[in-house]
Amino acid sequence: MKNLYLLLVFLSLMGCNSTKKVEKALLSGNYQTAINLAVDQIQKGKDNKKTEDQKLILQQAFKNYQKEIIKKNDFLKKDPTTNAEKEIYENYLELYETQNNIKPLLPLYHQGKKLKFKFEDISSDLIIAKQNYAEYLYQSGQSFMDKEKTLSYRNAYEIFEKLDQLIPQYKNSNNLAEKASYLGKDFVFVNAVNNTEVSIPKKLEAEILDFNTYGIDNQWTEYHSNQKDGNPYQFQINLIFENITFSPEQIVEKEKHINKTIEISEVQTDRSGNEITKNVKVNVSGLLNTISQSKSVSIIAQVDYINLDTAQKIDDFKLGSQYVFENIYATFDGDERALDKKQKSLLNNKAVPFPSNEQMLFDATEDVKLKLKSILKRHPLR
Repeated sequence: MKNLYLLLVFLSLMGCNSTKKVEKALLSGNYQTAINLAVDQIQKGKDNKKTEDQKLILQQAFKNYQKEIIKKNDFLKKDPTTNAEKEIYENYLELYETQNNIKPLLPLYHQGKKLKFKFEDISSDLIIAKQNYAEYLYQSGQSFMDKEKTLSYRNAYEIFEKLDQLIPQYKNSNNLAEKASYLGKDFVFVNAVNNTEVSIPKKLEAEILDFNTYGIDNQWTEYHSNQKDGNPYQFQINLIFENITFSPEQIVEKEKHINKTIEISEVQTDRSGNEITKNVKVNVSGLLNTISQSKSVSIIAQVDYINLDTAQKIDDFKLGSQYVFENIYATFDGDERALDKKQKSLLNNKAVPFPSNEQMLFDATEDVKLKLKSILKRHPLR
């Protein structure tokens, strides 16, 4: 410790700002930070005079760091009740990577003298620690599987995924991960209930319940409008149509007298008989008859969440939707120069047949699906 103190005093007198940062990390016991900072500086040019002090700090920081890690792991290994497999493995892995970051820089010289770096061989310790950590993950995953609860299966899946990243295909962990993924999934049966006096075509009902178009299935939730054999359905969602109202077909006509002063170019003859063009103002007018066709459908529904294990309703949400059919066209008697661009466009439109009630329901489907999708996304089952 005395040598470390003398080293730091010397460097503080001689060093630049970058050296002082490394020195501060070393003095505060942040050996890994000191090592990383020193390595970064030395990599820029280990023969550069500016890195002379960094080399000494790197030597001392690594010596302290390696000793600290090995001592810490030796202590953790003595207590089998700590469940320290992860910490022990990560400590060895970090030390192993640190050794490999320093080795390419060697040999290092300070004022012509070769600096000594002693690298402890921890390869066997690292392999054993990795195996121990893998077995710990495997047993932890098994423990969650044994609880036979949906959320526990999800925890097990996450653990087996982590295990696969550590050691691919460890024992039968892949099969267990697949099983946990299936058992941790909520299978939701979605059903439509019509409590109105309006007949809803089967094709329309199928369109609303086509959850392939919703894009809301995720890793842990699948929605089915048709129950599939073998799937354990935990929840049911009922889309209950409570009221469907169609407005009468409406035709509204509006007449508007239009008077407008416009400027036009007119060819005239001057006193000498020459033709000249002049801008003159003229009044134009006419009668615009605008016809509006409209019809609407309003849908009131309720979305019920049912827990099938308890047969209890756990939540409900209101769903309201409206679709409006509208067609506007016009006729004009007069000088069309009196019309603006929007009014002229109406002259190109024609009267069309009113849609049937069934067609109105189909046209309303997209909005119903959007509203239902919004409810399901904003209010997850778990």
